[in-house]
Amino acid sequence: MANELIHASQGTSLTQAEFEAVGLHVCNSQATGDLIYASSATQLSRLAIGTTDYLLSIAGGVPVWVPRDIGAKVYHSVDQSIPNDTYTNLAFNTEDYDTDVIHDTVTNNSRLTCKTAGKYSVTGRVSWASDATGIRWCTLLKNGSQVSRGNWFSAVGASTTVLIFADIMSLAVNDYIEIQVYQNRGSALDVLGGSIDKTNFAMQRIG
Repeated sequence: MANELIHASQGTSLTQAEFEAVGLHVCNSQATGDLIYASSATQLSRLAIGTTDYLLSIAGGVPVWVPRDIGAKVYHSVDQSIPNDTYTNLAFNTEDYDTDVIHDTVTNNSRLTCKTAGKYSVTGRVSWASDATGIRWCTLLKNGSQVSRGNWFSAVGASTTVLIFADIMSLAVNDYIEIQVYQNRGSALDVLGGSIDKTNFAMQRIG
């Protein structure tokens, strides 16, 4: 069976010398740098050597290689119109970086999805177009539900209203997070896009 520890074929029986020979006990497809681990209480198996700069971790009770740098940072290429008095999830169609297939620029592009379980630093910045009326609000969603009470601010007159947040979250594989926003100036208002310094969203694994 693939990757399992075997004796090299020596005919119908093994002599003591063959049994004790170092080079006659190998894993199928064995290569330099591979690791041997117990895949069950009775079986030793092979883990292929990891990619440069990957770290050894555990998933499902067995060792796996994971990237040292796990995270993504995204933004939107244009402004996004947010309807009045309507809770709206922001979309992000452009990536600054994504090291673990965390984000898709088309399908469910409001989401950052955990692919490697752990604790993550989650940060974001939401810049609203200048307007003096109403309030501005944003919060984080995890799997579609709020994980905080959000940030409420009165609009800042002739200046851009900027909301910045940071949190640390424990995420399992396929947990996803989103930014939800709200405004009530009486008509639609833009969340500014076009560059990463205006509105952005990021998650980075820290443990």
